[in-house]
Amino acid sequence: MEPVIYADDDEDVQKAYSTIKTLALSPSEHKLFSCFVQDAVDPKAAALYVLQRASRGVKISLVISPTQVSAATKSLVEARDGGLCCITRRSSMWWDVFGWGRIRPMPIRVVPPEVIAGLETPSGASLREILAVFITEDGLQQLYSWLNITSDDLRQLRNTWTLAGAAAASFRTGRVEILPDWISGITD
Repeated sequence: MEPVIYADDDEDVQKAYSTIKTLALSPSEHKLFSCFVQDAVDPKAAALYVLQRASRGVKISLVISPTQVSAATKSLVEARDGGLCCITRRSSMWWDVFGWGRIRPMPIRVVPPEVIAGLETPSGASLREILAVFITEDGLQQLYSWLNITSDDLRQLRNTWTLAGAAAASFRTGRVEILPDWISGITD
């Protein structure tokens, strides 16, 4: 019987961590890429991907900006979330009756529809490759079928959260971690 080798003990994984530290990235991007390797279904494959891209001098990026939602979706999400941020569970300040103080919580697509649609196009090949490395090809197909739905389908709401100000910024830059056991109860 062969000894079990943990991902963090793997030479390629360690080399990827070291390489990530040397890349010209923001602190949050360094953390995001380290988590990309650490939390991948196959950390060694993710490490080899990072090492290959870095050795070729290819710019790698994992950050995607959220998109706006339709008025119909916005009203459904507001009814579901009660106008509260899904992360902080707060609304705008009660004393801010004019709405001048803070950014109000707003519905944001976790994965923008154009990203989902783009996975099957030549321009989306880079993102598709990153996702296939991170969650495997089977996981990517499952994610694609889970998210590739029409805007009039109520299941689209599972890809839309109400987020506010700092929580939205933290989510976009990868500083909010969503743990698998938190979403494990979601089924079709």
